[in-house]
Amino acid sequence: MRHLSFELLELIAENCQSSKDISQLSRVNRQNHAASIRVLFNTVAIKTPQQYATLMGHRDLFRKRGWLKYVRRLDLSSYSARGSGWTEAKAKAIVEPHSLAQLLIDCANLTQLYVGEEMMQAFVEPIVIRAIFNGHPKLEVLDFTGFCDRKFTDAMAHVFSGEGNKQKSVELQEQQDKAEEDIYPFVINVDGDDDNNLSMLESQLPVNTVMPPRLSRLSFYMCMALSQTTFFIPFFGQLSKNKLTRLDLANTKITSELFYHLDPTSLTHLNLQGCHGITCCSVFLPFLEQAKDLIELNLNMSFNGSSGSNFCVDCLSQLVSMDMPQLRTLNLGGHGNMDDEVLNNFGKANAQRLEYFSLASTKGITVDGLLKLLGRMPQLKYLNLARTWFILDLKHLACILMNTHTNENQSGIHEALQVIEVSSDSRYPKQIQNWTLVHHGRRSYYSRNQADPRFYYSNKLLLLDEIPASPMAKYWSYSN
Repeated sequence: MRHLSFELLELIAENCQSSKDISQLSRVNRQNHAASIRVLFNTVAIKTPQQYATLMGHRDLFRKRGWLKYVRRLDLSSYSARGSGWTEAKAKAIVEPHSLAQLLIDCANLTQLYVGEEMMQAFVEPIVIRAIFNGHPKLEVLDFTGFCDRKFTDAMAHVFSGEGNKQKSVELQEQQDKAEEDIYPFVINVDGDDDNNLSMLESQLPVNTVMPPRLSRLSFYMCMALSQTTFFIPFFGQLSKNKLTRLDLANTKITSELFYHLDPTSLTHLNLQGCHGITCCSVFLPFLEQAKDLIELNLNMSFNGSSGSNFCVDCLSQLVSMDMPQLRTLNLGGHGNMDDEVLNNFGKANAQRLEYFSLASTKGITVDGLLKLLGRMPQLKYLNLARTWFILDLKHLACILMNTHTNENQSGIHEALQVIEVSSDSRYPKQIQNWTLVHHGRRSYYSRNQADPRFYYSNKLLLLDEIPASPMAKYWSYSN
């Protein structure tokens, strides 16, 4: 062990089964300790109030030893009092805005930040938002989920409205240059009551925001309180120099106007699920026509199984026929005007490339129209037919499943199809030919060839190509 390189020791630590194993490895010698500490602090995931209190209690020590600079992923998305023995009020009380802002400042090399709804009460203070957007030159992924407090909207609007911005001083510019070299841009020690702490932090953080130059993957999933006028438009205006690749605006109050302020040319993944303010015959379709790198597009407009689309037949037909050379995933659930005519207009190249396709909560298509389209989709792996009118009839469901034969010379669906999502219905048999019924959370599937359908398709846009480790992120993605 004494002769192993530092890189090999890090690799050994990364492959340990648990943090306890890494901790034991760190006790072997100083070299092992240095490598193990890097791995231990690479991901900091806080799920309980006890964990948060422990982290904050040792924050100053960790900072002095330089360990917080190793934090790359800070995951606060699953923070909750549930199962901890703490009351919800007490769990929220310990998340003080000034101490959280200080933690964010200390984690100067952060690349990923995930925040859930249970942390929302701290983010209603502009100082916490400013702590993110000042001095994080390596931040690439930012994920907010479930923020619906109007105070959060006001805080975000306050930070990004541009009001009160001052010209950067020479001192601030030097601090930002140092941040690029992995040196903490701000080291602020605060003591005393909360009001004094907030005032001290606010006086030492710059007024103007600094958009992280590498920020390219964003999620505001179910952040229903965010205002398009006072936040989204100014925010994306400041983000205009970044190459935005993945964007999740699902269940927000955006309208078609927002797409005047977004650059589609670098987008690869876009989730607009439940965005009922988007209409057809607007700037939206020209925006999509320019998104030539788009791999995933979620336009599911259903709400609790009900259709809620503002898209007409002509615009839906135009959407499925436009040239999307990279598109592999398309969700068109909940569109009330979806019918066989739209399916017939599917571009040949689009149909041949699609691997994941959803028509959930659509009422106007027929089994014959669907089977005709599916016969043109040789690469299709996943199909969502939940809450479609014909899927409620076992005869029609059996017809679809039994037409999935593997002989390419027959007019059926090719063997690539592994998972068909259906409504949760107790009347469905557990087995239909080689298809097996599987339930997961609120979702149900028929799968075959030993395929595990539970993590086949995510409702929430994944900002990284991996199943999230966070329990809440996994719930929003695969169980809801």
